[in-house]
Amino acid sequence: MNKKTLFFTTRGLIELNENNEPVGKNTDREAISNVVRITEPTHIVYNKNDKRIELDAEAGDMVITFYDSSYPNPMIIVHSLEWVENLEAYEAEQQRAKEEWAAKHANDCSGEKDEAEY
Repeated sequence: MNKKTLFFTTRGLIELNENNEPVGKNTDREAISNVVRITEPTHIVYNKNDKRIELDAEAGDMVITFYDSSYPNPMIIVHSLEWVENLEAYEAEQQRAKEEWAAKHANDCSGEKDEAEY
């Protein structure tokens, strides 16, 4: 069985057809509104456009909400270790970058000048 090949590009999603020709795929690039990582068992209440949704999520779940309220479920829970690992790695990198920036600019707030600036 031949697998399809999808290319994710800045201009959208491209699929190779059976003749290996590129064909554009329709995607909803603005579909996801929020992605929240749940760290402990949580009861979720979500109100949108006169619709109330209540869900229970467990530690490690991802809660995803959608911009467009015409989705049958404007909020879903995803159980995926890969999502969790990806977000944890992203958050760790963001924290590292903040700490690096703060250490580099610590003297900026104190009014002292770094010797390299003279």
